[in-house]
Amino acid sequence: ETAFLGLAPFLRLSIAGGDLRQVAQALLEKAGQDQDNAILWMNLATALFSIGQRDIALTIQEQALLIQRSYQIPALQQPARFRLLMLMAAGDLAENTPLDCLLEGSDIDLIFYYTTADAPLPPDLPTHDALLVAIADAEANRPILKALEVLLNHWGKPVINAPQYIPHTERGAASLLLQNLPGLVMPPTRQITRDALQAIVHGESCLNDCIDDCRFPIILRPVGSQAGRDLARINGPQEIASYLANVAAPAFYLSRFIDYRSTDGLFRKYRIALIAGQPFACHMG
Repeated sequence: ETAFLGLAPFLRLSIAGGDLRQVAQALLEKAGQDQDNAILWMNLATALFSIGQRDIALTIQEQALLIQRSYQIPALQQPARFRLLMLMAAGDLAENTPLDCLLEGSDIDLIFYYTTADAPLPPDLPTHDALLVAIADAEANRPILKALEVLLNHWGKPVINAPQYIPHTERGAASLLLQNLPGLVMPPTRQITRDALQAIVHGESCLNDCIDDCRFPIILRPVGSQAGRDLARINGPQEIASYLANVAAPAFYLSRFIDYRSTDGLFRKYRIALIAGQPFACHMG
């Protein structure tokens, strides 16, 4: 029987320097021999996303979801202690929280359901002990999150990551919410158009026209990008020109660069989960 793999095995292989292209080729051959096997197609889509073949991966994922929308990673030891239903959105690896990377090999059954705005919660959802909305904030996902708000408001099981709060994680919204908190430095983050950046390059405007008290170096990244894609530290107007020559996005996030290196010269990135208002560090890079 084909096992749904999720992201964790592919990510681990990538970190170890393994040949993901060879893995993707092997999955493609298997899928070609068993064309109705949605799990094979989903595994292939994840492999292709992992090697940057986004367009073909999206097409393959779409075909898999036409066959079935629910997938499962069983707990390593059965019977499972807990069954967690994760609501997912179709899309690439940045579209959903990869909780399987945290719970790999645990005693929890992970059930992935790929929802849509038209049918956000069908009546035949798998049984579960709690529900987690794994969908990231993105313009395309807003209709799904909106549709889930009312439906999950009085859900019969605990709901983690309620959909009405997910838009608050958008970079600009989060920077506004976290301003002026004791012990926290949050540089304001604003969206800026390509034309506005070009105006800075040509000396027609300055950074302070976009964000008060903003100065070089700055951080630029395309709106909607994740995982550091096209993220750059910019030290002056001419570097903006070079950046725009290589990145075709129409809009960007702009924020002031903060040098928060530790004494050993390394930057550290922490992910923090807020549970009942209390912050918990859950991973570090």
